[in-house]
Amino acid sequence: MPAIGPDGPLLDSLFSGLYYVIGIPGILLNALLIFVILFLAPKTLRKYRFLLLNQTFIDLLSSTLLTLSQVR
Repeated sequence: MPAIGPDGPLLDSLFSGLYYVIGIPGILLNALLIFVILFLAPKTLRKYRFLLLNQTFIDLLSSTLLTLSQVR
């Protein structure tokens, strides 16, 4: 019977899967957002392009690192 306490393998598997379920869409959507900002942004948003790219790169980096490191 799997242990359900704070050190149980069931919770380890659950939280590990949860990191991937949240992290992978975050990585993919941030990559899509970078593409949209670089190539499809309208002229009215050109002034804010660097600000948007900066925030998106930081979010992409944090999503990638959180998914790969799985801090506990």
